Amino acid sequence: MQDAILFVLMVSISGAILMPAFTNDIIMESQIEREKNEIVDETLLVLLATTKDNFSYCLAEDIIKSLFEKQEINILDSKDFGGAILDWIAGRTQNHKSYGELIAECLACQLLIPADKKKIQANLLTKSFTDKLKENISRQLNLILGTEYQFNFSARWHPIIGIPFGGEMYLGPSPPKNAYVAKTWITMPFSPKVKIGDDEIILAPNQLRKRIEESSYYMNTIGRIEECLDSMPHSDESWKKLENSLVENITGLINGFLFLGLEDEEGNIIFEGVVNIVLHMIFDELEKIIEKLTEKTTEKFEKTVGAPIMSILNSSFKIIGEFIYEKLEIEKPPTEEITVSSLITDVADYFVKEIVEGAATTLSNYIENCVREFVHYILDLIKKGIEEIREFEEIIYDWTLNRISITRAEITLMVWGV
Repeated sequence: MQDAILFVLMVSISGAILMPAFTNDIIMESQIEREKNEIVDETLLVLLATTKDNFSYCLAEDIIKSLFEKQEINILDSKDFGGAILDWIAGRTQNHKSYGELIAECLACQLLIPADKKKIQANLLTKSFTDKLKENISRQLNLILGTEYQFNFSARWHPIIGIPFGGEMYLGPSPPKNAYVAKTWITMPFSPKVKIGDDEIILAPNQLRKRIEESSYYMNTIGRIEECLDSMPHSDESWKKLENSLVENITGLINGFLFLGLEDEEGNIIFEGVVNIVLHMIFDELEKIIEKLTEKTTEKFEKTVGAPIMSILNSSFKIIGEFIYEKLEIEKPPTEEITVSSLITDVADYFVKEIVEGAATTLSNYIENCVREFVHYILDLIKKGIEEIREFEEIIYDWTLNRISITRAEITLMVWGV
């Protein structure tokens, strides 16, 4: 008995002696962990806030090079003058903008579209913008982190959550599992007001709610739930009919809200659809960029080659424009003059229609599955005894609105030791 007591006493004394060593190791590990997390958080904040004094790139660089390569004499081949000529034609410089602002602009104009299990950047004009920005971000992160760390940086703007449509940027090697991660959000450079035809849309929650609640699919959905609350189904067949009816109407609501546009009970379009709106936002920005580029280039050519040559160039543009209209089968009044602005607007409308209809068709099964899960959740709430129709109105509105994230882009930085 005495030996047992002595053994327990010795173990206790040993534990008391060794405890500081164990706790010190735990404290050190915790401190190192905290410092690493602080490093990645601070690095991301510093990057986004850092101002780039002169950020230069060339619009449509690949397209312009391709056009000149097809000429008998490629003036861009000259080592001394090629770069200067390219910059003279389509160079663009942005001054004193932060990396956060440049990233938001880049994501907003990429026009990334899912197609055949891959993603295509449909806006070829700004490929150089994306490439040069990635080079600058990589250089800046190396300056901040030094040689002790590696990094993986990503920026994603998906206006429809879960669908790779919008803009993306990735750089750096694949991170290990123990990488330290920092995430934040940046605001996209869009005005809350969008004009499509004669309709002015304000992307504010109360305005979106009004449009959703006026739609025929929403009213049908709420009507079916009210009928159910007044007289609960008594058979499995009745519940199945209710489920199918809700799936049909909520699928119509989501398809209309995201892609095809919402209609009221009289068949009038009351909301153009999120993808439609976002595409018009992007094309509006592109139109401004191209118009500035065209004005700048025209002015330079007029001063250099004179009015007679410019007349030939304008005639050439008209022929190219007519070819594009014919190729895309876009109807145009024969007396209407072809301008850069009108050509961009008509081509944008054509692509908006093709993209919207194509996306709605491609994603129809995915959307229906999401809707069916949501309907099962609603039916469970009904069976649990929730009787206030107002609660279901809020649930449906919130679920619909949570399908989109137009005004924010997600930025992620992962850092690990070399």
